[in-house]
Amino acid sequence: MEESILRRSGNTILDAVATVRDAITQSEMTHTPLCVLSLDFREAIDRVTHQYIFTILKAYGLLESFIDLIKHM
Repeated sequence: MEESILRRSGNTILDAVATVRDAITQSEMTHTPLCVLSLDFREAIDRVTHQYIFTILKAYGLLESFIDLIKHM
């Protein structure tokens, strides 16, 4: 994957959209499956329990090791 896709997004919605667009383009060009997951922990912390989020991610078939990475954020 290109370095530009791996860079950390900026602080604006436009930076986030550009990063997702780049990832989709790279995925299409290389015929690589892609899953885009967007979590807004700032808002979710107040409204959704963490356990619910992790349960949903597991139900979507995400690997436990990936979910553990999210747990540590």
